[in-house]
Amino acid sequence: MEAYMLRVLKSMGAWTVGSVGAEAWRLFDETMGPQALQSAADLGTNLVDAVKAAEPIDDPERDAFQEMMKQLITMQKDNWPYEYEYWQSKGRL
Repeated sequence: MEAYMLRVLKSMGAWTVGSVGAEAWRLFDETMGPQALQSAADLGTNLVDAVKAAEPIDDPERDAFQEMMKQLITMQKDNWPYEYEYWQSKGRL
């Protein structure tokens, strides 16, 4: 499930910095719970660091999505004027 969610996020253009997953029952297990929570905390730290760095993350799936959206918005600029103007203002077209 974790890998699937990452792929969906990336295919939609989201930037990811990793993932963590655990079944709910593991969170209440004395040996597994702290490890799962620490993994989640570490992932949160990685996310904050990535946002602070404000550097693009090299991700071919995300890049492919961006290119597809660029083409779609350009073709639909008369029907989607807001999207076209937004993407143009961000330097993505």
